[in-house]
Amino acid sequence: MAKEKRGEGGGFFPGLIVGGLVGAALGILWAPNRGEETRAQLMGKTEELRSNLEDVSSRARSGADEAASMARESASEVASRAKESAEGMMSRGRSRMQEAMEEGKRAANESAQEMEARLHEEREKAARSKNESI
Repeated sequence: MAKEKRGEGGGFFPGLIVGGLVGAALGILWAPNRGEETRAQLMGKTEELRSNLEDVSSRARSGADEAASMARESASEVASRAKESAEGMMSRGRSRMQEAMEEGKRAANESAQEMEARLHEEREKAARSKNESI
């Protein structure tokens, strides 16, 4: 399908050139003027055709440059959005990691306090037991 689309647009420039040459040749064959006048007209038409071809070529280049510029801008915008998104995810990840570390520290402190309280209770029980046995 891509070949068909290229084939349709690819015939314009060759058609333009061939059409110009055929038109010039027919003009010479059916020209009612003398040779000098015909050559002058032919030179004028050749220059006109060259000018038109340069104009079409210039417009095509300009269009291609504009399309390339737009593609670069779009690619730059996509890259910028991707970078912002990645930075946001990294920031959220760091924040969640920090929260998890803080929660882990709190849980460890609570466990240490509970263990110290149990140890204290056990020491008191042991001390009472020892006092009762004396």
